[in-house]
Amino acid sequence: MIDRPWLREQLIPDGSVRHIIVEQPDGDDWQRLWSALRRHDPKPSYFCGADPTRMPPTIESVFALSPEPSRTVLFEWRGVTVTFCIYGGLEADFTVNPADTDHDTAIVDLLGWLGDLLHRPVTLIHENRPDYTILHYDPADGRYAHPPWP
Repeated sequence: MIDRPWLREQLIPDGSVRHIIVEQPDGDDWQRLWSALRRHDPKPSYFCGADPTRMPPTIESVFALSPEPSRTVLFEWRGVTVTFCIYGGLEADFTVNPADTDHDTAIVDLLGWLGDLLHRPVTLIHENRPDYTILHYDPADGRYAHPPWP
């Protein structure tokens, strides 16, 4: 069970963002996400460097071109703007800005959606404390966990 007051404290705007890390994704995982984002409503914005452009049909070419120029997809998840940053190889992460959300439910739902879609555990961390897990979701058992750990 998620301690909602504790989670809300972790999402208080403090000038830094929160990252969502996917554990050991492969190319098929990222392609499932890419396909889902191409169908997402509202339509995401895709940037090559600072320039908006059309999302290619597959993510393979995006990873091949990254990290230069940077590749970014901005999409909205229940009122929260999510930044999907692609770094190259199979490296990527998601960023949310606590100042852009007024509720924790969207963040919890986003972790669940990503984990279930990718079939991988996902972890929400603080930008300035990458070793500190705020919330972890494992689709294998559908459970969320956060400190203090059971």
